[in-house]
Amino acid sequence: MAVFLLLSIWVSWRKVWANVESADWTILSTAFGVYLVSCFLAAAQWIILVKALNLAISTRSMLALYGIGLYFNNFLPTNIGGDVYKGFRVAKLSNQPEATAATIIVDRFLGVFTVLIIPALACGLLDGFPTWAAGALWATVIVPVVIFFSFTNRSKRFLYGAFDRLLPRAARRSAHGLFDALFTYQDRRFALLTAFATAVAVQLLRIVMMILIAVAMDVEIPGIFFFVIIPIVGVVSAVL
Repeated sequence: MAVFLLLSIWVSWRKVWANVESADWTILSTAFGVYLVSCFLAAAQWIILVKALNLAISTRSMLALYGIGLYFNNFLPTNIGGDVYKGFRVAKLSNQPEATAATIIVDRFLGVFTVLIIPALACGLLDGFPTWAAGALWATVIVPVVIFFSFTNRSKRFLYGAFDRLLPRAARRSAHGLFDALFTYQDRRFALLTAFATAVAVQLLRIVMMILIAVAMDVEIPGIFFFVIIPIVGVVSAVL
């Protein structure tokens, strides 16, 4: 929503509407279909992570919650409103708030990591892409990888010791429960790999959607542009 509001200041809506009127609606309809498929896959990604922790909530309920969360993400000022809503409802239904928070964190982690790795791989094929920007992209890819592999038994003991020293009892219990759930994913590698593959498919489908929209409106942009710039815009919109 914030990115949309910023763009509304810079663009001419008369020209935008003229492009929409002259667009190929068959191709636009195909782009919409691709987007719907990507939404169902994104829901599946989260459901895989929820099922991996054995939370007591039906797939039908999770699909409904994902749809409502998608609405919140698109129409609230930030891109996390849907996550808050999904987390609140699943925590209430499953009575496992810490495990629920872990599914949201890992789902968001996989989504952001995938959005970053695609342009990092593609930026070398885009003429004139700044070297410093490519380095920054790869740095943002490496950081989450380091974080993931730092989840060892040694780091677990360190974190829990810090919680015991610094947090009050109630907060300590919640922190232990959250990190217990996060560390559980170490033993759910197939679920993690499946969710990661699904996240890649989601991002690629959304890039394809944008390419179809550009083709429908006869916008001449090199295809590689969509694999670099569009994911970066996605990351910016996720934090605004």
